[in-house]
Amino acid sequence: MSSLAFYQKTLELLKKNQAFILASIVEKNGSAPRELGAKMLIIQDQGGFSTHATIGGGNIEFRAIEDAKKMLQAQSQEPQIHEYHLDEEHGQRCGGSAKVLLEPFGGQKEFYIFGAGHVGIEIARVLEGINMHVHLIDEREEWINSPLIPQSTIRHHIMWDQFLKETSLKGNAMVAIMSFDHHHDKDILEAVLKGHLFSFLGLMGSKGKWLSFQKELKSDGFTEHDLAKVTCPIGDKAVGKGPREIAISIANQILKLR
Repeated sequence: MSSLAFYQKTLELLKKNQAFILASIVEKNGSAPRELGAKMLIIQDQGGFSTHATIGGGNIEFRAIEDAKKMLQAQSQEPQIHEYHLDEEHGQRCGGSAKVLLEPFGGQKEFYIFGAGHVGIEIARVLEGINMHVHLIDEREEWINSPLIPQSTIRHHIMWDQFLKETSLKGNAMVAIMSFDHHHDKDILEAVLKGHLFSFLGLMGSKGKWLSFQKELKSDGFTEHDLAKVTCPIGDKAVGKGPREIAISIANQILKLR
């Protein structure tokens, strides 16, 4: 396999924010199967794991893949170096060894904020620099183009329904709904519950708002099981009632779940 094809595959995974481990041989002794710098990818798929390229096959590659799987399952963000010996203890007689660097990439949490109002913008500001992709979705040009929104925030100047048609939320997605219109909030909530995967679905509002929404959602066919997936209210009023205080409490809630 050419180096170009390997790096094209790596770039494709990064663009998809798909979790994978880059395994590289950084040291070898004796009769280890591949040269220094040999690389492979161990990729976390929806159905399990897959690999791309090779660091030589055999016992060293098998053990590297197993260690990479453990890292992916634990959502480890720190690189690791493992030394593998080809000795009788591991059913080998070659006598060589290799050190393999395992580097995690992709798989960052995606946090979608529907509503680039005062609180939505403040949440984006609080989360700036955190290892997470923060998305702001709002059709209002003057709000989504606010200079207060950090450069790292991914802005979507689009109607919420069009966004959800074009975007498939994955199981690691976290969602917070806080648009400028209660009718929009309910419609967004219904659309996410019906057609998307997520690990957290939060609605900003009072307990009264949520009780009213629950009645309407039940009449629309949603079950208690569906409604149990929703967190409302979000944040902690004890922290304060200003946009910044509310944003800090919501960000704290999100980071605990990350």
